[in-house]
Amino acid sequence: MGYLFYKQRLSHQEQVIYEQVFKELIHCTKEFEIKAMQLNSFQRISCAILMDNPFLYYVSDFRFRMYGKRMIVSPNYIYTINEIKNINVQLEYRLQTLIKSLKNNSDYITEINIHTYLCNNIKYENFGKESFNVIGVLLRNKGVCEGVAKTVKLLCDNLHINCFVVSGKGINQGIEEEHAWNIIEIDNQFYHLDVTFDLTLKDKTIRYDYFNLTDKQIINDHNSDILSYQLCRFDKWNYYKLNNLIMNNTNDFRLFLRKNITTKGVNFQIKLPEINNSDNVLNKIISIIEEEWKSKSSCQINIIIRPNKKQMIFEGIVG
Repeated sequence: MGYLFYKQRLSHQEQVIYEQVFKELIHCTKEFEIKAMQLNSFQRISCAILMDNPFLYYVSDFRFRMYGKRMIVSPNYIYTINEIKNINVQLEYRLQTLIKSLKNNSDYITEINIHTYLCNNIKYENFGKESFNVIGVLLRNKGVCEGVAKTVKLLCDNLHINCFVVSGKGINQGIEEEHAWNIIEIDNQFYHLDVTFDLTLKDKTIRYDYFNLTDKQIINDHNSDILSYQLCRFDKWNYYKLNNLIMNNTNDFRLFLRKNITTKGVNFQIKLPEINNSDNVLNKIISIIEEEWKSKSSCQINIIIRPNKKQMIFEGIVG
């Protein structure tokens, strides 16, 4: 078992039931009895179990019946017992192979390795029930945000990095949708990590727009009740800060460009301060590129800018 974020937020009595239900699910028990309780309490427990334990991929939800002081619980398993046994063998082999290649003495580098692997190998696709669990991502190389977030947690659990799945809303192209991502602990500090948003932004180059964000940063295009905990307050391990890719203003970008641009052009990913008018910033970036290019070459230039205006991150391909 890995980092049990949601179990820790249950009452003592709920944690006792959590452990009982968990043991039954491990053994794929078709029906079992627990102490009767309020519906919302059982929903908290069952949700906590499935959020904390992504290797319970074979459980979808629960049915139950009340008999006085007893509750009869019937989990809905989406695979047969034999199918689960066969899948577990494949999953364990895949996990052990991956862990060897992803593990590093630095938790930050291990996190980079997880992010890189998923962005390079996973296709965002809803192809049915496995899209939402670790099987789709690890064994079929495709899935949606829930499957990706659960896979990040499963990998982190096996690599001894504290991590949990966050359920909330994400804003994509102006549309608010149900979404899942992660909060991960690096060097005793918590950060938001949204691999799904980064892999869907990726063209030829991996993006790190959602790699170790603070609450203040993630709220620009995400929302969740988890934000009320104010867990993610620091930016020490933010990708752009750590790699000196945060420009305080467009003049900083000009200096960055002068240092890095050659007669062959330059590729870059940078982050700029949050402002109200990102369109003006985009036009300014293009103008600076054109000016700096003229000082290097008289040839015609091709400029491709892929902006993430919510996070004020700009990927540029110049040449």
